Amino acid sequence: MKKIICFCLGLVGFTSFAQNLPVTFKSSKTSVDVEVGGKPFTSYFFPGQGVLKKAVLFPLISAKGTTITRGYPMAPRAGERIDHPHHVGMWLNYEDVNGYDYWNNSTNIIASLQSHKMGTIFHDAILSSKGGKKGELSTTATWVDESGKGQ
Repeated sequence: MKKIICFCLGLVGFTSFAQNLPVTFKSSKTSVDVEVGGKPFTSYFFPGQGVLKKAVLFPLISAKGTTITRGYPMAPRAGERIDHPHHVGMWLNYEDVNGYDYWNNSTNIIASLQSHKMGTIFHDAILSSKGGKKGELSTTATWVDESGKGQ
C-alpha cells in the first residue's frame, strides 16, 4: 500500500516564532495535543475509522483562546449547523483520487453521496514530534479504497 507522509503544523511554527513561545506535544492513544506557550493550540486527532475517516487537526484555538473550528460532529455546540459531517477541524485530502472520494467520506454520508466510491485515509504512525521555538509533527497515513487497496 502506498504511504503518504504528512508534515503538519507549519502554522504552529509560524505562530510560535511570531510570539517567541515554546511549542510542546503531549501524546495519547488517539491524539497528539499541541500547546504554544503552555496553552492549547490544536490536537492531531486520529480516533479510528468508526469515528472519523481521516486524521484531523481538531480543535483549532487562537492565541486569545477562541475556538475557531466548529464543534460538529465531534463536540456539537448549541445553535451550530449539523450539516457536512466530513468538515471536522482542518485536514488535507482530495475529493477525487483515482475515482475515489476522500473529501466527503465520513461515518454519516448524506443520501446524495451514498452512491459515490469513498476512500478512507488511515492514520498509520507518528514518526516524530519536535517542539521548542517551532513545532513539527511528522506522520504517515495510507489512502485506501473500500476494498482496502492503497491508492
